[in-house]
Amino acid sequence: MVNVSRAPGRRVFFVYPPSVIEDQMIQFLVSAQIEAAVIKDHEKIPAIIRTYPNAILYFDIESHLKEPEWERVIRTVLAGQNEHGADVGIVSYNEDPGLARKYLMDIGTRAGYIHLKLGFEQSARIMLKALEAVEARGNRRFVRATVPPGKGTLNIRLYDRTYEGELIDVSVAGIACRIESNLEKGEYLADMQLRLWGSLLTLPGKVFGIRDTPEGPIHVIMFDDPLPPAPRGKIMSFLRKVMQWEVDSI
Repeated sequence: MVNVSRAPGRRVFFVYPPSVIEDQMIQFLVSAQIEAAVIKDHEKIPAIIRTYPNAILYFDIESHLKEPEWERVIRTVLAGQNEHGADVGIVSYNEDPGLARKYLMDIGTRAGYIHLKLGFEQSARIMLKALEAVEARGNRRFVRATVPPGKGTLNIRLYDRTYEGELIDVSVAGIACRIESNLEKGEYLADMQLRLWGSLLTLPGKVFGIRDTPEGPIHVIMFDDPLPPAPRGKIMSFLRKVMQWEVDSI
């Protein structure tokens, strides 16, 4: 059986969610350092939960399929928990105690029956509390995304020279990158520009460490803390885009 307790963090997926989740909730959760994305085709669920063990799936049982069909899909996911470790929850605007009792008590969905409210802030608090109960964040401090090929570059202006590089991974705390010249550990980079999926942001950082790999050295650069709101927002949008792209590519 998959050991959920040791997972550093769990991917959260919303299957055919209502618009408030796709438009606002995903970005809110990513900003709260929870990996979240939308599943746009329920036929992909088996492949996705194999790719992301210990995932948490929330189903909008009022969308796309009739409720009895959703019940069959959900029971199928739960029947395979020993292999993939996924947990299931429900999101709905329908405040139906009988339906909630059915999924929570009879079917055994452990990630909650989330009754969405018309006000986003209230729904966000309820969702975050439910995800904390199933340890969605785990012991991970920051969401970190592996940069798709060609979607992340940087240049650094230092001592009247410009150094160019390729981003490997990104979080709001810092980056890992390959650059054309070795920088010294502890070097402060006051003028650093990142291009994240076409979005430009300029911010400072400090070389935290250098790792040798067969493909060449990898520089780890940490951003100043606290990160200003504008670059933080752009990085969060990039993380969300990458996580959605990863799911859509399955």
